[in-house]
Amino acid sequence: ALLLLHSLFCYSRGSSESGAEFARKYGINANKHAIVLADYWRNGHYNVRSLAGLAVFLGLICTMFAFTVFCTGSILGHLSRARAISTKTRQLQYALFRSMAVQTLIPVVFLHGNAACAIVLPLFGVDYSIDFISVFCFPPLDALATILLMRDYREAVWSMATCRLSSRKS
Repeated sequence: ALLLLHSLFCYSRGSSESGAEFARKYGINANKHAIVLADYWRNGHYNVRSLAGLAVFLGLICTMFAFTVFCTGSILGHLSRARAISTKTRQLQYALFRSMAVQTLIPVVFLHGNAACAIVLPLFGVDYSIDFISVFCFPPLDALATILLMRDYREAVWSMATCRLSSRKS
């Protein structure tokens, strides 16, 4: 599926075009840009092939997002109706759920949001390149979210930090 999407709306410098033809056609130096995402405009009109690829891509993304929202609601519903688990276990399950939700949202914002902007904004004539700082920041933020949201992890990290600080003072 990804190869089909790539062939529908991505043009790579490894294709049969020479560097000069690539620069003439897209106005981009092929040695500095590996891929041109979506050639939406061709001769002053929308390129139907690129728009079809974008429509398939956005349809898949929206379907996956809708499924994620459905599963989230189902999990919360089952947790609230569960009678056979103790209050402490339920609190732990909610804490794990919050942690997993935040760990899901961080890549969505920092990775998928960036990629969506790079794919969709050229459709409206906006030149956008992927912000690599946010791409590289998401792994530490993901770990930090777990440490801050899970009390046991937070206490373990705090005890290790205070233990090392107190051992340095002695």
